[in-house]
Formats: sequence, structure tokens, C-alpha cells
Amino acid sequence: MEYCGGGSCADLLKYHKKLNEDVVSLIIRDTLKGLEYLHFEKMIRRDIKSAHILLTSQGQVKLADF
Repeated sequence: MEYCGGGSCADLLKYHKKLNEDVVSLIIRDTLKGLEYLHFEKMIRRDIKSAHILLTSQGQVKLADF
């Protein structure tokens, strides 16, 4: 697992209390792209929550806790 210096979405919500709609839409878009890839690879992900969505310091979204 690579280091994700941006923390999780749960961490963002603890610190900022709420997020801008533009930020949320980018996170959701990239999360859905990740889920689409996993489903293409015949993997099912049932435990999606903000603590499992990680952000890199460059703003990439990664799914964790497999």
C-alpha cells in the first residue's frame, strides 16, 4: 500500500466539517472510476465509507481496506 499524505475523507470531514461541492464531486467521480475498475476485474466492494477513501498529496483518490 502506498502512502496517502492527504489522509482519508473521514479526516477531511473532521477537520473542515463540510466540503465544497466541487471537491465532493471530484472525490465521488474518482471513487466511482475505482469501483468501475474493480467490477471490471470481477471484484466486489461492499464496504465503501469515508474512512476507506484515501487522498494522496497530489489529489488522487485511492480505495483502501481490501
